[in-house]
Amino acid sequence: ATIMYERKNYTVTAIKKEAFMECTALRSVTIPNTVTTIEESAFQNCYALASVDMGEGVTTMGERAFRYCYALTSIELPNNLTSIPEYAFYECSNLNSIDFGDGVESIDYCAFAYCYSLNTLVIPAQITYIDSYGFMWCPLTSIEVETGNRVYDSRNNCNAIVHKEDNTLILGCQNTIIPATVTAIGEGAFYGCTGLTSIDIPNSVTTIGSSAFKYCYALTSIELPNNLTGIGYEAFYYCESLTSIDIPASVTYIGWAAFDGACHTITMNSATPPSADNPFRGDATIIVPCGAEDAYRDVYPWYNHTILGSSAYKLDLASTEGGVARITGSDCSTNTYTIEAVSDGRLSFVRWSDGNTDNPRTLTLSADK
Repeated sequence: ATIMYERKNYTVTAIKKEAFMECTALRSVTIPNTVTTIEESAFQNCYALASVDMGEGVTTMGERAFRYCYALTSIELPNNLTSIPEYAFYECSNLNSIDFGDGVESIDYCAFAYCYSLNTLVIPAQITYIDSYGFMWCPLTSIEVETGNRVYDSRNNCNAIVHKEDNTLILGCQNTIIPATVTAIGEGAFYGCTGLTSIDIPNSVTTIGSSAFKYCYALTSIELPNNLTGIGYEAFYYCESLTSIDIPASVTYIGWAAFDGACHTITMNSATPPSADNPFRGDATIIVPCGAEDAYRDVYPWYNHTILGSSAYKLDLASTEGGVARITGSDCSTNTYTIEAVSDGRLSFVRWSDGNTDNPRTLTLSADK
């Protein structure tokens, strides 16, 4: 392609920074083979851009090149393009199909984040780097790594991307089944996976990375493996449907805000408090082994919370819309609990599921309840 300027023809080889930015009436574009570079924000905020025919000459794409192109539904990337930069297709909210071509080797931070229509992801064999936040907030239901990829795989049809060298799961979805060979859940692996309701983590997993399950709003239950040693910062941040969790005795570290905005009740299975950096919401109740109450009450950050000794029997409380049920006191020597229903202000307490109307209420257990 050529353009004329002062009676001279010039070959177009690049689309410069912000060249078409906020051209809100632009609906389609054909990029000729002579163009080798699409610079940063070249088509950012082209809200109506629904079709992009990208020539095979393109080798370089700048950050935010197609950010906020809401109408774009599919993209076929040229075979000479090797890297998808940060925010390149950020919040292309109708993007549902990606053809990576034969050249793309790396996908950078937030390259396809907030692509709310992207359900299926197929990673070609040549891609060797995927940033852990490259696809955050995408409602993925199917993930596959093509056979022959030397860095990643989707072993056992697990619907996830696993880094071969260290067996870390770096990207999952609501249908992921974590293989027993995985040893770590990577940083941001399930970030914003709002369709995830439950998941089984095998005993092979020893660490859960930072923000691994952050904003998994629908996650209601999860059983942490017995060999787990570390939980990263904000790992379960605002998993608001997750009201309680058991922390295995093997855990030695819990990061900052790991369960903030999530669990009201946390059961610790170690008599020795693990190292922690303010991981729980302010009103959380911590259940610890009977006799270990003082060990937890004496150290940061545990002394910021209500510490109760655990009974020989387990008490599970189910909350309903409009309030939460909490354990507010216990005497582990007599297997006695004090429970209380707390309204969120919209509704008032009427009775417990067995008809009892005491609130707070004392229960003496002789079996799990």
